[in-house]
Amino acid sequence: MNAWNPEGRSRGVALFWRRGVDVTLRSYGRRHVDVDVTEEGGMVWRLTGVYGESEAGRKKETWRALKLLGQHHQRGRLWLCVGDFNEILSCDEKEGGAARTQRCMDDFREALDSCELTDIGYIGDKFTWRNHSRDLNTYIRERLDRATANAYWCEVSPDFSVINGYPRHSDHRPVIIQTSGARPGVRNEGRTFQFEAWWLQEEGCSEVIGEAWEAGLYGGQGGVSAAMKNVATLVEKEAKEVVGEIEGRLKKARKDLERCMRCPVSEEKIAEEARLRCVVNDLEEKKNTKEKQRSRVSWLKDGNRNTRYFMAFASARRKMNRVKELKKEDGSVVKEGEELTNYICSYFQDLFTSRTGNRLHELIDKVEPRITTPMHAVLDAEFTREEVKAALDHIGDLKAPGPDGMPSILYKKHWHFMGDRVVDEVLAVLNGGPIPEGWNETIVVLIPKVRTPSRIKDLRPISLCNVIYKLVSKVIANRLKIILPDIISDNQSAFVPGRLITDNVLIAYELSHFLLGRKKGKEDFAAVKADMSKAYDRVEWSFLEAMLGKLGFKQCWVDLIMKCVSSVKYQINVNGAL
Repeated sequence: MNAWNPEGRSRGVALFWRRGVDVTLRSYGRRHVDVDVTEEGGMVWRLTGVYGESEAGRKKETWRALKLLGQHHQRGRLWLCVGDFNEILSCDEKEGGAARTQRCMDDFREALDSCELTDIGYIGDKFTWRNHSRDLNTYIRERLDRATANAYWCEVSPDFSVINGYPRHSDHRPVIIQTSGARPGVRNEGRTFQFEAWWLQEEGCSEVIGEAWEAGLYGGQGGVSAAMKNVATLVEKEAKEVVGEIEGRLKKARKDLERCMRCPVSEEKIAEEARLRCVVNDLEEKKNTKEKQRSRVSWLKDGNRNTRYFMAFASARRKMNRVKELKKEDGSVVKEGEELTNYICSYFQDLFTSRTGNRLHELIDKVEPRITTPMHAVLDAEFTREEVKAALDHIGDLKAPGPDGMPSILYKKHWHFMGDRVVDEVLAVLNGGPIPEGWNETIVVLIPKVRTPSRIKDLRPISLCNVIYKLVSKVIANRLKIILPDIISDNQSAFVPGRLITDNVLIAYELSHFLLGRKKGKEDFAAVKADMSKAYDRVEWSFLEAMLGKLGFKQCWVDLIMKCVSSVKYQINVNGAL
């Protein structure tokens, strides 16, 4: 145990640990206690407990102390910083009482940024402190207690949980960090193969891919699916046996460079240093590519290496997307594990089950044909090889791949020997042929709509399709885009070229402003807010097929679209496992 005695009824700091835990004290004071914790396997991580000043005039003392702790942190070490900071990061973390000034929140945020610490979220109630006033006008609750960590902590320990616990007799909730879960470095059994973009920077990688591609085609008799499966098998084997993990290679290369730089100067050592520096730079570039692929950052095209930014972004994305528990309709809670997986799968099985009504023709009869002769000319034009290549060019290089694990950059880099076969098979599907086995297999991932999802409706399902299938769907979509503005009603302001969904938002705002400002008049008005499910989740296939026919699409186009819609096979991804 280590403690700093309280001053009156406040400012006391204490750290307790179990017998057998290896804890080394770094420093302590009235605002903090700072230690190193050594795991059984030898891994060392830093734990800092903070008790921030509550008086507004003295809060800068806390931030100065925190920045000083950050200056003494060794880069590359894991750091967990947790406690009662007595400050909030955003206005939504406080309800009641005087509003916190932006300057106060900025000072806190600046202190965390200088230490390269980020808030790592929570499970449970957002507010960790209450004044327990019985008067609504003076009741205050805030999120003053939190856990923060650096990017290395989040990378090595991705399965931790931060729980805002039950307060019992205190006005503060305890912040509990649970580190149980999958061990770092252990691959999840349910994860599928994913091609690493940095492998393309390895010498000889393209040759391996070319050989695997040709072997997978079985002398021209096999398809793209068979070839890609063979590429995945051989590349993954080569990566494990020859390439190895980028982190270990980079660490060794840096050590070799450091050792060389400390040797007596000679022509041989100068040449060796230059060679090793090139090796380190090459490996750092590959690691940057690896972390960028994981981060899914799409806005950054060029610039200096941003490896640490990508690591932090990827860690934050994984943490945010992880579902710890969900509340069912009956109020019961399902926890992470098999029970949660079964609940989510049953929900989507029910969602995707047909419930065709008996009023289909009554609705369809009201629809007038809209496809004109010039539109038919656009749709009936022969599909070209250029359209397929244009579709590929519009797919982001590192966009999340489908079940086959192959990103579009793999096709683009090797289009000179893959292109002809890929285009031939895509055109065969577009011209009426069946969709080959495996093309339309899809992974559904769940992205939270809110910061802390509590119900399954707080999760947005996103479909991850194979690139080869995306080529088919994108060519179809690009053709339809030309005629959509003349088919879709003007009231539909999204997903149509030249229209903006913000138009509807502005109209809704103006209408609500009118209703609130209207004080007199003989007529009454009302507004209805309808919470609609995502349209595609609820559209019946029979309705879609009948609607396409009634709008005037030729049967070949109806068959093509329905072939894409009805051939899909879904797999649900729950916390990284299928």
